[in-house]
Amino acid sequence: MTINWVLDILESNHFFKPIHMNKFLIVMITMISFNAIGEWVNGGGSPDEFLWYVDTTRVIKNGNERATWILANFKTSQKSDSGKMYKSYMSRSIFDCKNQLQKMTDVMMYSGSMGSGELVVSYDDLNLPFKNFPPNSIADKQLIMVCKN
Repeated sequence: MTINWVLDILESNHFFKPIHMNKFLIVMITMISFNAIGEWVNGGGSPDEFLWYVDTTRVIKNGNERATWILANFKTSQKSDSGKMYKSYMSRSIFDCKNQLQKMTDVMMYSGSMGSGELVVSYDDLNLPFKNFPPNSIADKQLIMVCKN
């Protein structure tokens, strides 16, 4: 199984279709708590297609690195490769502010808006390397938002 789709999404303004489903109770509990108490700040997108947000209240700082949750909210439901419909997803991302790099560690897709509804697809412990992304890409804009604090 390859997860190049994760890197493709961050390099462009397109979103992915997952190829694997994996659910963990601990992830669900974590996501529910983050959704309930996090503050989602709109980072951009297209109101006709999707908007993405950064949880600015839950940024964890460790030297030059920052970790937080990113949320993408679609106007219409999207279909995963497994046939499950999702309307939003959250991803746990780590940002290297000094070297301007980013990596995703977890992705959860939900049937409802803003991380609500059923968890339909989950990728945990992705173990991806840090990557540099093109200027003005979604990942580049996320890095700027997260690292400015």
